[in-house]
Amino acid sequence: MADKSSGVVPGTFVPFKLFDGKDRDNEACRSLWVAVIQKAIKDMAYSSQKRTQRSLTPSEREKLHRIYELEAPENFFTSPWFEEICLFLELSSSRIRGAVLDRYEGSNGQRHPLI
Repeated sequence: MADKSSGVVPGTFVPFKLFDGKDRDNEACRSLWVAVIQKAIKDMAYSSQKRTQRSLTPSEREKLHRIYELEAPENFFTSPWFEEICLFLELSSSRIRGAVLDRYEGSNGQRHPLI
């Protein structure tokens, strides 16, 4: 008789990690979305830091161009995508958004003046 909850017949040898795949996928997704948020925060910090500089080196200009190439990182924190990521991670999107925008306020989604 099979155990209906796991689909395994009692007494059958089951490799140790057979049912861990779903947990690993979930953990990988969580790690990915945390990395996405961290990258957006780092991009905002870099842009904020460079905004006060009078001139930029070519590599700084290139990095800022890549950061703003598709969209300003500030816009990420007000997007539905950010809301969905926070919902998945069980985080408060408004709390994160408030903390990040308060800390790196000033760019208002605009490109650095020198790029």
